[in-house]
Amino acid sequence: MPQSPPERKLASVVPFERPQSDAQRSVRKRVQERLDREGGRTKPRLSPKRVLLTLAIAVIPVVLTFTSADAVLRRVQLLTRLYSQPDPQQTAPVEEPSDPGVVIMMPDPEIDSGSADGQAATAPPAEKSGQAPAPQKAPASH
Repeated sequence: MPQSPPERKLASVVPFERPQSDAQRSVRKRVQERLDREGGRTKPRLSPKRVLLTLAIAVIPVVLTFTSADAVLRRVQLLTRLYSQPDPQQTAPVEEPSDPGVVIMMPDPEIDSGSADGQAATAPPAEKSGQAPAPQKAPASH
């Protein structure tokens, strides 16, 4: 039979505990007594007055924020209304056409007369815009 190599023993961790000091024992004892005293209570009960007071204090900044935002929006709306309305003193009354919805288009006499003999394309800008033409100098005679 083949011989198996001798088994090596792996290193083992040996727990090393120091003996507890008197202070550690007394703290552990007090903690255990407190846990036993509290028993099954997991959460301390809050008084309703404290809950209402906390809620009231928490609501104050929320109310202030919404109130100030509402005030700012109202002012912006007021300014928009003031500046968007035309001033009644500056605007002229609008003339209502006698036949609403009917538009009568009239030919422009300058365009019609100029297109026939080609004067509209060669006329100076003053004549095109409806202004009187500048007077031309008469030739000087010697």
